[in-house]
Amino acid sequence: SWMFGKDGTGPLVLVSLVAFGVLLPLGFAVCTILRMNQYTGSGGVLQQTQRNFFYDFKPSMALSKVPHMLSIAMEYAAIPYSAALQDEPMRKLRALLKAEYTDVKKDPKFARRKEQHVKAHMLILAQACRKTREVDPALQPDLKPVLSLVPRLFELALKVSLTPANQLGYTYMRPTLSLLEFSQCFTQAVAPSVRKPAATSEKAVALGEGIASLLQLPHVDERVATNLLRKKCGSVGDLMARCGGSARVEALKAAGLSDGAAADVEAHLRFVPRAEVFTASVETEGEGVMTELDVVTCTVNLKMSRGGLPARTLAIAGAAVGEGGGESVGAEGAAAAPGSWGNDNCGLVVAGKDDLPPLPFCTHCEREEGWWLLVTDPASNFTLAHRTLDAKAIEEAQRNPR
Repeated sequence: SWMFGKDGTGPLVLVSLVAFGVLLPLGFAVCTILRMNQYTGSGGVLQQTQRNFFYDFKPSMALSKVPHMLSIAMEYAAIPYSAALQDEPMRKLRALLKAEYTDVKKDPKFARRKEQHVKAHMLILAQACRKTREVDPALQPDLKPVLSLVPRLFELALKVSLTPANQLGYTYMRPTLSLLEFSQCFTQAVAPSVRKPAATSEKAVALGEGIASLLQLPHVDERVATNLLRKKCGSVGDLMARCGGSARVEALKAAGLSDGAAADVEAHLRFVPRAEVFTASVETEGEGVMTELDVVTCTVNLKMSRGGLPARTLAIAGAAVGEGGGESVGAEGAAAAPGSWGNDNCGLVVAGKDDLPPLPFCTHCEREEGWWLLVTDPASNFTLAHRTLDAKAIEEAQRNPR
């Protein structure tokens, strides 16, 4: 009788029971569910980040635009920014990296971004340009939190770029290649401007790729790479082509490295991977009567080797594509241009990341070697088929040549 008595407390008790016994627990449950739904996939990336990536995605995204895309992640908005302490260090860092984001500065949205995203953009570029030691102490505490997120953000950005663009399941080629190329730049600390020279001639592009491959080696900076170029060692392939380790060590010492540094480079060269297309075939059922949009199977055999290893053959079969295209192979780890390399290190097999030497310039986040096979049509800017090569396939290619 006290609950619904005549003293007037009945309605208050009833409202309290409904509010605290039903509505409050329900509100907590709704908040928990909404908080859990903020993340997408197993990587724990915010859904808003995925929406930002889709909004910023362009079919012709160049290599220089990739850091901007990664920096708009919502995770970076939570990193604090102190105008009093970080404005001047940020100004100096932007001046130091000015040549690396000139294309992005033309975008009107760049000037309207939050300072947290600009800071993330500059710190990502600092890693790619091997300038982390020149980052001001006021920004150093943010360096590892920003860079440790890049591998997860890269995976999400790659999923966005591999989203089908038409009913045939084709995806855009240029953004995928730009992301894979920047992954190499970030891991190897090679500036994007070095990776992609301003000139468009075949000789200039080959020269840029060669210098980029030299810069991935320990202790090798632009000065040493330039000296090697003068010694007719324009790439890692040219360096490996020198017969005998003593000849390479002498070339490295003549380029300005000490005995210990040259020995480190020589040890690192044993693990440099190389992939070349051995054979490629395209087949379809009923080849006598083929029509447009018939599904075909592209089988690619790759020669896989490391350092001076003899070539091993890797078979990748069963990639269903529509129309024929070219082949493009991307590796997130160290990569070098194919050439006539020596055979000093026969028998070396890498079964996993524990068998590889530490990355010389990537100390703020964990990175693993990865390989991608892309069947592309550059004329239409489409990727017809793609596949990630797992560690088991790579190990099999090294152990069992065909």
